[in-house]
Amino acid sequence: MTHSVVRNLEDISELRMVRHSYRPTYYALNTRFGELRGIRFDVSADGIRKYCVGFHKPISNLVLVKGFVCAPDPADAAPQWVACLIDRIRFVHSADEEAMKASLEPDEAKDCGVTALDPSSNQGSPNNKDSL
Repeated sequence: MTHSVVRNLEDISELRMVRHSYRPTYYALNTRFGELRGIRFDVSADGIRKYCVGFHKPISNLVLVKGFVCAPDPADAAPQWVACLIDRIRFVHSADEEAMKASLEPDEAKDCGVTALDPSSNQGSPNNKDSL
C-alpha cells in the first residue's frame, strides 16, 4: 500500500516533467471523501524549490481523488492544511454531492485531519498526529 500513492502520483504528467524527491513518511488524510493516503515531496521547477503533498484515495468508490498541492513555503503545503483544502472541494450539482455521500461507508467521511503512518507497518497503522 505504501508504494501505491507514489505509483499513482508518477502517472501525473506534470510530475514527470520536473525533478522531485519523496520524503519517507506517509500520511492518512481524513477528508469528507473518506481516508486518503498522502506523501510529502519536494520539486525544483523553474529554479524554485517547492514543498508538496501528493494524495490519492486507495479504495475508490464513485469518486476518484488524486492530486498534489505545492507551495514555496512548507507551511502552505503541510498535510493537515492539504486535508482541509480537499474538504473544501464541492460538486457543481447537488445530486452529485448526494451520490458521493451515499457511496461512502458509514463513518468513512471525517472532519479534516492527518495522521502520520508507521513506515514499519504494511497496514499503515496510525502512529502520531501531525499538526500545522
